[in-house]
Amino acid sequence: MNPAAFLGTLALALAAAKVLGQAFDRLKLPPILGQILAGVLLASLPGFMRPVLHSEGFGALSDLGLIFLLLITGTESSLRDIRRAGGPSVLVALGGVTIPFFLGLVAARWAGFDLAQALATGALFTPTSIGITAVTLLEAGRIRTQVGATLVGAAILDDVIALCLLAVVLGTGSPQQVLFGAVVYFALTGVFVWKALPLVYRSFRRIHLPEAPLTFVVIVALGLAALAETAGLAGITGAFVAGLAVRETMGEEKLMDRVHAVAYGVFIPLFFVGLGADLDLGGLGGLGRVGPVLLAASFLGKFLGSAAGALAGRLRPVRALQVGIGMLPRMEVSLVVVAVAVRQGIFAGPHADLMTGVALLNMALSLLATPVLLRLAFGLEPAVEPHHPHTEGGLAQRHNDA
Repeated sequence: MNPAAFLGTLALALAAAKVLGQAFDRLKLPPILGQILAGVLLASLPGFMRPVLHSEGFGALSDLGLIFLLLITGTESSLRDIRRAGGPSVLVALGGVTIPFFLGLVAARWAGFDLAQALATGALFTPTSIGITAVTLLEAGRIRTQVGATLVGAAILDDVIALCLLAVVLGTGSPQQVLFGAVVYFALTGVFVWKALPLVYRSFRRIHLPEAPLTFVVIVALGLAALAETAGLAGITGAFVAGLAVRETMGEEKLMDRVHAVAYGVFIPLFFVGLGADLDLGGLGGLGRVGPVLLAASFLGKFLGSAAGALAGRLRPVRALQVGIGMLPRMEVSLVVVAVAVRQGIFAGPHADLMTGVALLNMALSLLATPVLLRLAFGLEPAVEPHHPHTEGGLAQRHNDA
């Protein structure tokens, strides 16, 4: 490969990702969509860029972006917040993962998908990202309420449950092997992360070289991702566990800022550009028949599961309605599921383009519709009671991270 072509493509990819991401942000749309569009446009241009975008070298950098994305997702979850999440949050998270997974599985089988594809489709519909919900809660003054507390606890638990489910569904090998590997992996990494990792980190900090702590974080993320792959799980599982470990055992603010700078400055944009470059827009024609059914399963599953969990947690019906709507948004993790499933050959050819299109539409529609629906639901209950004071800090932090 021509080094000049490779370096020039990297420069153009990063520039296009940031410019189009900013343009979409000004239109009140997810910047991620702009970065994916950058990949679509660059891959459609004649010249040297298309071969580079589909090369192994660019693919390796894109894979690093995937690892960094799940590392960041892990750092945005807190075991302390998980432990103090109330009963309603646990029930909302369980319902918000179980029901959309089941409906996605059924809808995919109806569409003619094989079992592996149907399981991956169900997993695609489980993650939640409440960044846009946090904005709406902040603007409506509903942070310190029962609904706000339930949403932030459920969102954190949802991340953990969904990633554990993805570890099994996207793992390689027989179901028994994957389950056994998952149990062994989580047990061993749990002991290492919460017993040995703080000691190793303190020793590593004695290395007086520039950015040694940041290097240590990258080592942990790559190491745990490699171990996850060895155990038959998806490497993103290890990256997510690494993010949890970083947050819990060495969550220094300056270190978190450096991790974000490297991730969002270089690698994560390259992942989304690569995702766009691999997208064949001509293959999205199947959305007309199958897409609406899959999207309906995704939206109904997440809403019904989350609202049912809130009702089971003894929230009033109007608040269960608000919680169900607040859990609708999807973001990066949905695209991660598609990307991993495509790279493992679960989705191939037209199925790969179809499911990427479903994930993109799912994300865009949920982010656009949630603020409107949530404000309408808030109008059904004008009087708002204060709730736990700690909720404000937790939800505001997740909003700032998003």
